[in-house]
Amino acid sequence: MHLCQHTKSNSIDFRELDLNPMNDREQQNLTSRNSQTQSELTTTSENTPFPFIANFEDMFIDNYQVKVGDVCMVAIGQITGRRYWAVSAYKFTPVLSPTHDHEIAKTLREVWNSNDPCKMIWSSYLCDFSTRGVPNDRGLDQGWVQANQLQCAAAMRLLYYFPGQADQLIAARLDSLNAEYSKELSQIKSDEVYAEDLISVVSWSKSAEIQSALQRLRERTVSQKP
Repeated sequence: MHLCQHTKSNSIDFRELDLNPMNDREQQNLTSRNSQTQSELTTTSENTPFPFIANFEDMFIDNYQVKVGDVCMVAIGQITGRRYWAVSAYKFTPVLSPTHDHEIAKTLREVWNSNDPCKMIWSSYLCDFSTRGVPNDRGLDQGWVQANQLQCAAAMRLLYYFPGQADQLIAARLDSLNAEYSKELSQIKSDEVYAEDLISVVSWSKSAEIQSALQRLRERTVSQKP
């Protein structure tokens, strides 16, 4: 496996870090760094696979030992609902290591550090759960897919980390789903989420409100089967 490492000639593009552009904390700390990083990229030969990388071959390493800081970054992603990966099994994947590149650690601290972490993460989950993608005329673009992922990740974490506090909110979302027995694009657009994804991430909850909402959804779906 070939891994791509960040060097001085290849500054981290912070768009590689997962974010919700509707989240004020991420908008302030991550998108501004995106613009700054883009302005620092240099253009070289047109023959290089990625023109902005001066020494493309020098970026790759054959082995990488995962550091404690890498694991911590992944753990933060698991808690916040962000796909933070230090390394990946994909070929030519960058090593996004906060141990190797301290700017990553600094940025993540600025985004998630808070004097009231419970209130901060609660607000972040609510923001994610309320995020909607806007489908275009051709179908569902990457923004819509990202919004779907954010909603589902937030729903699961709200039920897990804040049991009893968000049950009614999520139950109402389940009640709003279109129960027609169809996978037409128009139905998916009207739900503003992949219903199967949302159901799968909340069905584990033993909350009476959630289970009742799921039962109502099942009954509506069965009654409308062709």
